Amino acid sequence: MKDLATMLPIRKRKGNFRRNVIFSTLLIGIDASFFTVSTPSSHHTVNTHLLASKEDLLIKEIKMVAQELWKEDGDIPLLRSPTMESGIIEGEAQLGNGITFMRRSAYFRKEALVNGCPKAQHSYGLLLWSGFGSVPRDAETSAKLHAAAAYQNHLDGMAVFGGCLRTGTGVKQNADLGERIIEYCASMGNPTGINKKAAILESNGDYAGAVKLYEESYQSG
Repeated sequence: MKDLATMLPIRKRKGNFRRNVIFSTLLIGIDASFFTVSTPSSHHTVNTHLLASKEDLLIKEIKMVAQELWKEDGDIPLLRSPTMESGIIEGEAQLGNGITFMRRSAYFRKEALVNGCPKAQHSYGLLLWSGFGSVPRDAETSAKLHAAAAYQNHLDGMAVFGGCLRTGTGVKQNADLGERIIEYCASMGNPTGINKKAAILESNGDYAGAVKLYEESYQSG
C-alpha cells in the first residue's frame, strides 16, 4: 500500500513564527544573513540565511518538476493576484456561498483549473486521488494538481506531491526529492508533512518514531 492514509485532507493549523520568517525571506529575497531568529518553543538561534538558501534550491527543483508535468497542457494554472498568508499557504479550500457539499468537486475543479487557487488544487487533487465526491480516481491528475499547488508554495500540496514522488504515485518516481520535500514541510511544522514523515519512519521499521510523529501531526492539524 502506497502511503494511503497520508493523502487524507488536514485542516487549518496553528501558526509558526519561525517558518513564516524563513519563508518570507525566501519569497521576497531579503538578505537574512545579518539577523537570526529565536524560536519561542526551543529558544535556539536559527541562521535564516543558510536555511533560506537550502530551501530556495528545493523550491526551484519543485517548480522544475511541476513545469515538466504541465508542459503538454500549457501553463500551470496560477492565481492571477497571489495572496500570501505571512509568506506561506496551507489548508484546504472553503466552499463558496451557496455551494453545497455535494457540489464541492465541480466548485473545487473550477477554482483549481480556471482561477488557479492553490488551496482548491490541493482539495480537488485529494478528491481525485480518493475518488470521493463522485469523482473518478485519477492519480496522475491528482499529482499534477498537487504539483501546481506546490509551485505556488502551498505546504500541504508540497507534502502530498512529495509523497507522490517518493512512491511514484501518478508521477515518475523520485524518492530522494520526495523525501526532501517531505522533510522540508515537516520542518516547517506542517501537519501533512509531519504525517508523511511518520509514514517514512513506519516504512523503515521505526514504529515508535512514527507513532510519535502521527500524534504530533494530529495535535497540530
